[in-house]
Amino acid sequence: MSFDTYCRECATHFSDPFAKVQHVNVVHSGICPPNPEISEERFYAIMANVPQVRAKTCPICLTYFECVGECVFHVDVRHPNRVPFSTHQETT
Repeated sequence: MSFDTYCRECATHFSDPFAKVQHVNVVHSGICPPNPEISEERFYAIMANVPQVRAKTCPICLTYFECVGECVFHVDVRHPNRVPFSTHQETT
């Protein structure tokens, strides 16, 4: 996870750094709010349950990717036969 895609003032995650730049230009008159005053690792731990973050996180090894496509490719290549968890029990 990167601060490059997060606006601290609006508490919003963007799909990519360019989307954040566009947001800053329109909403904040081109003045980028400062990054949170914590490490990116701690920030990720805090934000791990945000849907925009979870969508880009491998459910098996918890690696974060900058885009959903990279995450899907990673899961297909690195974990082709693994199912991270089941939401229900199978009945026999």
